[in-house]
Amino acid sequence: MPVPPTPTPAETFASILWCLAQAVVTRTAFGLSQPLINLIITRIRDAKQAFARLAARIQAAEPARQKIRLAAAAGARGSGVWRAAR
Repeated sequence: MPVPPTPTPAETFASILWCLAQAVVTRTAFGLSQPLINLIITRIRDAKQAFARLAARIQAAEPARQKIRLAAAAGARGSGVWRAAR
């Protein structure tokens, strides 16, 4: 049986926030008002979207960072200048 793919950090965070939102919604029976619930859900949604944007920015920058690391590694092997600078 194939192993399911590991969820990304953004997906994991989104599922945690979904569970948190569901917990808040169930609190209506315990005295939270609808406007307060809406405010909390809006804050949770904003946090989810901000984390997704941050994760996308990090993921987009990863190839550039890897390219820099490869260039630095090639420079370390090819010249004594890199070794002397360390």
